This record gives sequence, structure tokens and C-alpha cells, in this order.
Amino acid sequence: MTVTEAVREQRERDARGGSDPDDERGDGDDPRGPDPSKPVRRAFGVVSRRPVLLFAFALAAAVVAVADVARILDPVGNATPNVVGGGLSFSFLAYPSGTRVTMVTPGALVGLQPWWLLATVVLGAVGPLAAGVATTWTVARAAKREVTVDRVLATTTYVAAVAAAWHASVWLVEAFPAAVAPLLLVGLWLSARLFPAPALAALDRSPLDAASEAYALTRGRAFGCFLSVLGAGTFGAILADAGSVAAISPSDPLFALGTALSYTFAGAIGAVAATIYAVEAREERDRRSEERDRRSEERGQWREGRADDGKRRNGN
Repeated sequence: MTVTEAVREQRERDARGGSDPDDERGDGDDPRGPDPSKPVRRAFGVVSRRPVLLFAFALAAAVVAVADVARILDPVGNATPNVVGGGLSFSFLAYPSGTRVTMVTPGALVGLQPWWLLATVVLGAVGPLAAGVATTWTVARAAKREVTVDRVLATTTYVAAVAAAWHASVWLVEAFPAAVAPLLLVGLWLSARLFPAPALAALDRSPLDAASEAYALTRGRAFGCFLSVLGAGTFGAILADAGSVAAISPSDPLFALGTALSYTFAGAIGAVAATIYAVEAREERDRRSEERDRRSEERGQWREGRADDGKRRNGN
């Protein structure tokens, strides 16, 4: 069963649950056609029925958790994000991944020896690279496609570019605090408009083409996509806070357990949700294009008929 088939079944169950019991459709099809709405909620249902979709992000979670442990133990200055503790943490998902419990501050890189600088950069790059590979496998498995080197490179390149832009914006805010509001708004808007881009790159697009198509497919649905990236991101942030909730010290390597949980579940949910949106939005676009072509053809035939009638009348 593909993602499209699974979510179509869920949509039919939802429709039956909220419709008139006397209204029976013989084939059970939704007359509205594909509707890429509520992808995160539907992704939970797909993953619960197909837990194998957690596999790739579970491996990625282990790799990233080890990187977080290394960041916790290394002598380079680092900071832990302000996690649950006394309040609720909100976040958003720029690409399928989880929330890491460690981060490096710009000031910590000043004056580092080349070896430690390289080690810090490598540990920071582990998360996006692992997320890119895991996204490719999860999308391919969900949509019943093959995993190829080209797809892995395209998805990983897209994820790495987004991660680099995100880190650059964070460091820019560190240097210019007044830029936080505009950068945050732009980041949220782009995250919403590019929500299905990682799935499109994993399916059959180059990174730039994936971003361009995602921007087109989310036209008129930016708010719904914003809720999706906010919901998936916040889910990942809450899971990342597991160590804080369990009263584990941030200096304890066990604190990285939250990273493992976050990447495993939030990453897989984000990848499946992006796949649902990408596949169904494409189907909806193609269906509307076919309808426009059919109406255009009918109008052309009608005009030809009118012209033929006019010629006959003039001949008589």
C-alpha cells in the first residue's frame, strides 16, 4: 500500500464518519479528488500502520545522538536550547528531522585550533546529512519508489542548503539582534511554502526544481502548510525535551536521548507528511489541468459547431 492509497482510505473513513448515513457511494471514492490537507495528522496514521517507515530515521537518530554526546563531552563551548523545563517549547520543521539538544554558539568558534574547528563543523553537519539520507529512504519506501544515488544526493543537498541558511540566520541574529523579527517571519513563510520540497527532491526533482515546484504547489495553502511545519516541529521539540523532563543533567550524555526520540519520530512524520502533500498536490494539479483541457476542448467543439451551423444557414 502506497502513501496515497493509505491516506485515501483514511480520508474515506473520515468522510463516512461525518456524512449522512443514507448517502451511499457505490465505489467509496471521494468525488473531490486528491486533497493535500492535514498531512501531519494523516502521516501519524500512515506511520502507525506502517512502522517500518521509522527505520531510516531511527538509524539517523542513533548517529545524531552520538554526535550530540560528542558535543556534550567536547571542550568546545556549546549551549543547550531552552527546552521544556518550566514551559512549552515551540519550533518548526524546515526539513524532515528532529530537534538537537546541543548547538554551538558563534563565539565558541573564535580562536579554535584547526582540528577542533573541523571537528565542530563535522559534528554540526551530521544532523542534516543523516536527515537527508533518511528522508530519501522514507519517501521512496512510502511512495514505492527506488532509492538511487541521484535521489540521495538531491535530497541531501537540499537539506544541507536549508540547514546552512538556518545556521547563518541564527548567527546573523547573534550579531544583529534587531534582525530576529524579519528573519523569523521570512523563515516561517519559506518553511511553509517549501514544505513538500524535500519529498519532491527524493521523488524525482533537483534541489532547485524541488523548491520551485513546492512553491507552486503550496500557492493558496501557505497557512495550512505553516500549521504543518509548526505541528511537526513542536512535536520534535517536545520529544527532544525528554532529558529535561526526566531531570537528566545537560552535561550527562543520556541527555541526548531526547535527540534520538525526536529524530526517530518527528523526522519520519515530517518525511511522510511531505510525501503525502507532494503526491496528492501533484495529483490535484494534474486533475485540474485535465479538467481545464477538457473544458477548453468542449468550448472549441462548441465554437466549431456554431461555425458549421452558420455556414449551413448562409448556404441555404
